[in-house]
Amino acid sequence: MSDSLVKNLKLSRTIIISDENILGGTERITSQLIYPDVVNRLKALKVKTKYKDIEAHITIRDPESYLISRYCEYLRHYRFISIGQYFDSFELKSFSWLPLLNAIESTLECKVKVTCFESIFDDEDKYLNSITNLNESYAKAGEGASIKRSKISLESYRILEHMSDHYPAHMTKKLVNMMDNNKQKSKATVLRPFSEEISQQLKINYERDKSKLKID
Repeated sequence: MSDSLVKNLKLSRTIIISDENILGGTERITSQLIYPDVVNRLKALKVKTKYKDIEAHITIRDPESYLISRYCEYLRHYRFISIGQYFDSFELKSFSWLPLLNAIESTLECKVKVTCFESIFDDEDKYLNSITNLNESYAKAGEGASIKRSKISLESYRILEHMSDHYPAHMTKKLVNMMDNNKQKSKATVLRPFSEEISQQLKINYERDKSKLKID
């Protein structure tokens, strides 16, 4: 935890902590929790913040989109492994957000407020207000590649795969960075690594999760 955050914690009665890596990073998924170390990370956060009145918010998203995005982000930070290797310790057809949400609620001892990622962009300010209870608007986001990174294309993936066959796998991180900062000249093909059967099952699982959570 940064010194500035610790200082703010001491000076403030209410503080909002928002970070996409609070629950964990983009390492390979090895547990149905999605983020295997989530409990330990949240326990440590509770100890350091010392706040008793905690309100937790989380966004969930379409599993297929999430999993591909997570893998692409993994490639930006770690040595190359194929997308098949990345998911070989995880049962894709059993994907559900519910075990993660249950772990968060149990650890923080509060009800988690869940929002679907896909709905945020319908009214971003409304979403911000729902979290902060303040009538504020988002600041204009930057446009740089380091800020707004997209999923890699099928062509980019094949280049990275080919490079890892002939050069040390850690070198692909630099190549991904180059791809992020340069527009692909040829027509980009969407990376769709999952079979139709798995893709459909992930959609079914997501709808089932949303139904149990009573969210649209």
